[in-house]
Amino acid sequence: MRAAVLATAVVVAAVTAPAALAAYRPQLAVSGSQLTFTQPAGDDATARIAVAMPPASRLTTGQVPGTVLGTARAQVMISGFDVGAFAVDGRVVTGDATRYAPAAAACGVTALDAVWVVELVAQGRSFSFSAFVERAGGAPRLLVCFPSPYIPEAQGGAPFGVKLVEAVLTLPGVLGAPAARGRHVRRPSPVAPRSRLGLQLLAHIGR
Repeated sequence: MRAAVLATAVVVAAVTAPAALAAYRPQLAVSGSQLTFTQPAGDDATARIAVAMPPASRLTTGQVPGTVLGTARAQVMISGFDVGAFAVDGRVVTGDATRYAPAAAACGVTALDAVWVVELVAQGRSFSFSAFVERAGGAPRLLVCFPSPYIPEAQGGAPFGVKLVEAVLTLPGVLGAPAARGRHVRRPSPVAPRSRLGLQLLAHIGR
């Protein structure tokens, strides 16, 4: 039986985005080499995702920068477009850990092991976000931080006001189900807000 991970993690933090706090109902799932994040389009934007994995997780790193690790599919909202979410496609490549070290530290990474850069193109516009693999004490964590879609890009906001509402990363040869068979569940935990610019999702994969 193929091991799978599927659960819902919900964490609410303070925001200065929309005037009133909207719902926040993200879902995070892992099945084999595929990792999926979703949230309703009308929910407030996610600022940070942190996923803790068991030490036995099959996570292969060490690829040279520029290596294509897999594919990416996503749904994004773009500020100024009132037609709903756009479907976008792209790829996942290995980033240079030295170049991304400041961004990783700002995201809360203390022992950077690898950088996955998700490159996407929507309506002729290209943009990307980075996922950081951290290994501290042998247990890997995956952390992603997103710029706020609620402030101008010149002030550190998301390019084009992009808000991610779905991402499906397929990483064959990189991400695999834990060696132990059975069901692995993400246990949500409350966290303090990383910043005032969005919400956070914290999940833990345990046996």
